[in-house]
Amino acid sequence: MNSYNEKYEMFNKKTTETLIDMYEEYDSNNLSDLNFEIIERILENRNIFEKNLPDDKYQNNKHNFLSFKFIFYSVSIIIVFLCIIINRNSSSEDSNQHNVVSNSSWNSSVHQVVSWLKDNLKDPSSLEFIEWSNVNQENNGNYSVRVKYRAKNSFGGYSIANKIFYLDPSGQIIDYHDY
Repeated sequence: MNSYNEKYEMFNKKTTETLIDMYEEYDSNNLSDLNFEIIERILENRNIFEKNLPDDKYQNNKHNFLSFKFIFYSVSIIIVFLCIIINRNSSSEDSNQHNVVSNSSWNSSVHQVVSWLKDNLKDPSSLEFIEWSNVNQENNGNYSVRVKYRAKNSFGGYSIANKIFYLDPSGQIIDYHDY
């Protein structure tokens, strides 16, 4: 009778040969069907392999496989719970500290002002930002921010503008004027 290692090598060889034969039979249009058939053949060959094992080897193999499954699912569940806890903590901190009107951490811009400028300039593609101030919250709950930018004017020349924008608590621009 063959040893366990020899049987395992036969199983791997038979599975590999089966997969190569199946791949050669299929054309590239039916690859999704091929995936299902490959899985079926691997499981079929594995069952044949396990049935031909001596009982003690099969039981040890089965025990190791079940131990691996238990560890895998346990670690997966722990990771999911950690992600949920971290997400819950970060979302509660964000909701407490996040204002509707704020400077971008990437380039200090205020997205409401950027959108307004792109909608109202003669040539929005020529817009270049030079400087942004920090967003200031006024006593009445509104916000103000100063922006210095360069863009093409009606004559096709570039001009530099320095404006202060006033936004309400919901982020709508309510007024603006030159600085």
